[in-house]
Amino acid sequence: MRQFSNAYAAQRGAPPVRTPETDQEWYIALDAQGALATFITCNPPRDGNEGLTLQGTTLLDDPDVPVAVCTHTFTYPQDGLSVRAIYPRVLLKDWKATEDATRALLARYKLR
Repeated sequence: MRQFSNAYAAQRGAPPVRTPETDQEWYIALDAQGALATFITCNPPRDGNEGLTLQGTTLLDDPDVPVAVCTHTFTYPQDGLSVRAIYPRVLLKDWKATEDATRALLARYKLR
């Protein structure tokens, strides 16, 4: 976000207006050539609460708090695809496993 803000300010002459309580969080991963390969945006937790908690393999709901979600977009360049996954923010720690499993699934069912 800092790099985005600096580029925005350089282009427009002023930094973007930010609201930390509502601004989405950004996470990126680059491929081996340095190109953007993964882009994840997440809703921030409300007062530190993500709306769900993970206990072992069980998700527990907090009915008083909206569930913070992440939108995970990544490329599958060998087939010219981009993939979007949406999941609860509490599962963000598993983003790489989610992406790797999706890539394996795409490769498994690819028509040759």
